[in-house]
Amino acid sequence: MLYPLKFQPIYKEKIWGGKNLMAYCNKDLSGREDIGESWEIADHYEDNSIILNGELKGRSLNEALKEFKRDLVGTKPEEKFLDRFPLLIKFIDAHDKLSVQVHPDDQYAELHEKGEYGKTEMWYVVHADRGAKLIMGLNQNVTPDEFKHHLETNDVEDILQYVEVKTGDVLFIPAGRIHAILPGVVIYEVQQNSDLTYRVYDWGRMGFDNQPRPLHIEKSIQTINFRDVNPNISKIHYSHINTNVMANLTHCLYFHVEKYLLNEKMKFISDRSTFSIFSVMDGFGLLNWENREIELNKGDTVLIPAVLASYTIYPQPLLTLVRSCA
Repeated sequence: MLYPLKFQPIYKEKIWGGKNLMAYCNKDLSGREDIGESWEIADHYEDNSIILNGELKGRSLNEALKEFKRDLVGTKPEEKFLDRFPLLIKFIDAHDKLSVQVHPDDQYAELHEKGEYGKTEMWYVVHADRGAKLIMGLNQNVTPDEFKHHLETNDVEDILQYVEVKTGDVLFIPAGRIHAILPGVVIYEVQQNSDLTYRVYDWGRMGFDNQPRPLHIEKSIQTINFRDVNPNISKIHYSHINTNVMANLTHCLYFHVEKYLLNEKMKFISDRSTFSIFSVMDGFGLLNWENREIELNKGDTVLIPAVLASYTIYPQPLLTLVRSCA
C-alpha cells in the first residue's frame, strides 16, 4: 500500500519572516504575512504533516509511521523512530535576522528537556542576496565567563563569525554551534526531529506582543561549544553518473544528504535500510514507480518509503533535487 508521499506544508509565522518562500520555493502564501518557515515533513509534538496524495490522503505522518513502521522508515533507524519520524524538513525565509541561538545535543536534551531530542542540522542555501551573510561559530577563543561579559556589555556581535554565502552553499550546524540566519537568505534545512532552540541574543527587538522575546542565557552557556572557532562552509565535490551530476553534502550520525542535478532519467534502487526524502530546489520532473506517476514541482517534498524497491525520476528537462535519508 505504501507509495511516495506528499504532505501539506505547515506554515509558521515569525517576526523575521516574509514572502520569499513564495518567490523561491513556490509556496502559496495567499493571505499570509511574515511566514518564516514551511515545515515540509514533520512528526513533532507541535505539528504533524498531513498526507496530500493517494490512499492515505488526510492521514498524518505519525499515523502512517505507526501502521507501516519499518516498511516506511527502513531497517536502519533505531526502534524509537517507529514512534516518531527521525527527521524534520523545512524551508526558512530570513526576511529579517533570526536570533543568535544554539541547540543542545541529545544528552543535554535528555537531562533537561524531557520528550525532545537534541538538534543537529544542515543548511542548503536555496537563495542568497548579493553579499548576504550568516553567523556560524565564534571568531575567537572565549571562555563562558568572557562570553557572558560580552552579552552584558552588549558587544557579543564582535565575537561572532560572519560568513558570506551564495546560492547552493552548504553549512553543517552540529549541536553546540552558535549560529544565526541573517536577512536575504532562504534556507532548506534538514535536522533532527526537534524544535529545541536556546535564544542567546535577539538584537534588542520586540516580539509580536511588543515585548522582548525570552532569552535562554544559562542553557545557552551550558550548550555552546566555545572551542568552535572559525568553522568553514562545507566543501562540495561533484561526480557524474552518465550526464547527471551528484554530490554528497552532509553525512553525520543523524542524516545523510545528497544533491542531484538531473539532465536525464535516473533510477533509484532501495535496499530497504532507510527512507529517502527528495525536495525540489529547481526545475520540474516526474517520479515513476510501479506504473504510477506523480509530479515534482519546484518547492515540492516527497517521502519515499523504504519498502519501495525501485523508482525512476524523469527531469523535464532539468531538475535539481536534495535527497535526505537516515
